[in-house]
Amino acid sequence: MKSKQIKLLKRQIAKLEEKDFELSAWKISTTLVLEKIFGKNSNEINQVNAISENMSSWTLRDNLGDQSSTKSKTLARQILETCIDELEMNDEPIDLENKILEQFKKEFTGTQYEQLLKLIKQNDIKGLDKTSKELNKLEKKALVNILTNILKEIATSK
Repeated sequence: MKSKQIKLLKRQIAKLEEKDFELSAWKISTTLVLEKIFGKNSNEINQVNAISENMSSWTLRDNLGDQSSTKSKTLARQILETCIDELEMNDEPIDLENKILEQFKKEFTGTQYEQLLKLIKQNDIKGLDKTSKELNKLEKKALVNILTNILKEIATSK
């Protein structure tokens, strides 16, 4: 799993050197890749979204060459290389948590799922106990689906 994620990040790094490089398109595709790996609201995505061209005039960029995008590309490369380092150092796949939460999302209502995310982010143990009441409301089939899919995600992530 990690090797595929690293391969995707390296592909995004390679795109920085393409002749027809377009920063906004690159940021969109990189954000999609990072969402799958680190989750929607990750710091990595925030860092990529903060990258901008320093010069807004196409004429200036044409006259000065590629100097304005060099800093943006360097920053982009450093961010993705740090992401790769993070993946290589981490024993557990980072996206496993997201895949597990996705199983709850399939079975919970939107409100239940949002409540669960809020409680997890707040490290609210008492609140998570309340979540067990929501789990008790689910049919046995839904609980079996959640557990089965979590176990499949764990098995395929190793």
